Amino acid sequence: MAHVQLLYSLQQLDDEIRRNAARLDEIHHLLADDETVRKAKIRALKGKALVERVEKELSSIEAEVKAQQIKWEQNQSTLYGGKVQNPKELQDLQREAEAVQRRIAQLEEKQLQAMGTLEKAKRNYKKLLHTYHQAQAQQSENQAALQGERQQLAARQADLKVQREEKVRHLPEDERRLYEDLKDTRQGVAVASVNNGACSACGATLSTRLMQDARSPNRLARCTNCQRILYDPS
Repeated sequence: MAHVQLLYSLQQLDDEIRRNAARLDEIHHLLADDETVRKAKIRALKGKALVERVEKELSSIEAEVKAQQIKWEQNQSTLYGGKVQNPKELQDLQREAEAVQRRIAQLEEKQLQAMGTLEKAKRNYKKLLHTYHQAQAQQSENQAALQGERQQLAARQADLKVQREEKVRHLPEDERRLYEDLKDTRQGVAVASVNNGACSACGATLSTRLMQDARSPNRLARCTNCQRILYDPS
């Protein structure tokens, strides 16, 4: 007597084991994948670097403005202090004062531009940092869910393997070998159901005799096209 129904139930178990294994492998890669967080962190660090660079530029401009203001004050003190009487020297001091004022005006314009750039850079950095923190939070949430799913699947896999061993134990050695050989050579599918008069695995149309054999509990019917074991659950 053939054990077709037992072979079919073994195939269903192996199908679920294979699907679970694929999902476990996918979960492993998902848990190791921090690409979204990594990219968000890089963007945030670039935003921070821009803020720091502009702050440094602004600080440099402010220092030069202060130096020029001191220079202008010294110039004015000398120009109007009464110690210099020579007309040419006074004229040179006046020209120097005008040049310093022009330089201060230029620097103050650069200072305003740098302050505007810094404000924009800080706003952008704040957004990028928020996005980075969101990505971290989402990753933590996803990983918690994936860890839970992985534990459930691992427990289910252990249970399925116990069930599989029990079913294999009740199979005759020749049927077990046939099943394993077909599973190895037919992409993991050794037993195919009959679906609308055709093999569900390869789609080949089955003869009336073969369909009858597939319904019989005493015969091991096999598809003439793919050689898989046939099972008709109807």
